[in-house]
Amino acid sequence: MNRKIRGQNLVELVIVLPLLILLILGIMQLGLYWRTFQTIESVALEGSNVAASTVDSLQTTENEAVDAAVTAIQNRLAMAGLPQPGGAISAQTGTPPNALYQNGAVTNPGDVQVTIDYRNPTSNGVIVQVVYGYRPILAGTRIPMPSGNPITIIPDYVEVSSSQIQQYNTY
Repeated sequence: MNRKIRGQNLVELVIVLPLLILLILGIMQLGLYWRTFQTIESVALEGSNVAASTVDSLQTTENEAVDAAVTAIQNRLAMAGLPQPGGAISAQTGTPPNALYQNGAVTNPGDVQVTIDYRNPTSNGVIVQVVYGYRPILAGTRIPMPSGNPITIIPDYVEVSSSQIQQYNTY
C-alpha cells in the first residue's frame, strides 16, 4: 500500500511541477517587465523636465534644451543598466532649434528610441517619448504546427513606451 502512495505522489509531482515552474516564471517576468516599464517612464519624465526647464536661446540651430534632455536620458538609462539610444538624435521635422528630434527605430531587442518634440514648446510644451525593445525571459517561444507555420506564444521583444509632456518653463 505504501508503494502505491509513493507512486501516486510521484505522478502528482510530475503533473504539478511544470505548472508551478510556469507560474514562478510568469511572476518573475511580470516583475521584470514592470521594473522596465517604470524605468522607461521615469527616463521620459526626467528628459521632459530637463528639456522644459532648460532655457534655449533660439539664436542658433543648436538646441541646448534638447542636448540637456538627451544627456539626462542617457545618464538615467546608464544608471538603470539599460542600453543607450542607437544613433545620433537629430532634427527630423521642422527647422532647428524648433524641431522634432529623433534617433532610429526599435527593430531589435535592446534598442532604444528617443523622440523629443520641441516644435512649439511655449504653447504645446515639450514632449519626450522613450521606446525600449524589451526581451522577455522565454523570448521566441513557439509551438510547431503540422501546417509548418509555428504559433508564437512569446514574441522576441515587446516595445515598452512612455510619453511625457511638460509645459515649457520660462522665468
